[in-house]
Amino acid sequence: MLNRSSLCNIATFSILHIVSARRRMSFSGSKSGRYRTTVKTALLLIAVLAAGCAESGMNAETAYKLEPAPAAPSHETININTAGRDELRRIPNIGEGLAMEIIRHRSEHGPFRRPESLMLVRGIGDKRFREIRHLIRID
Repeated sequence: MLNRSSLCNIATFSILHIVSARRRMSFSGSKSGRYRTTVKTALLLIAVLAAGCAESGMNAETAYKLEPAPAAPSHETININTAGRDELRRIPNIGEGLAMEIIRHRSEHGPFRRPESLMLVRGIGDKRFREIRHLIRID
């Protein structure tokens, strides 16, 4: 048995599916029967969605309202030019091997001039850097 909320969800999904399918269709010149069927089905689903959501106290805006993501907990930033192995390991996704690689790179090439220079270390790519950027600093 479908409740009104489920009906709203199904109708909304169906409309989105029809709209995306409509964009993939190619028509030559005149409106074909396939196009008219798509439009009629979309209108029917919109009516069902409006009726079902209106009675349940929901509308399209509140049915799929996205809540903002919770703020990330504030962490103390770590100076990557002075941090030791244990301090570097406190950064997420930085294990012992990568901490040692950072220290080796720092000793061979000198201190990092910009936080982005950390991507020169083998094992730290763009994705990993973006994940930890807010946790590091250069003094």
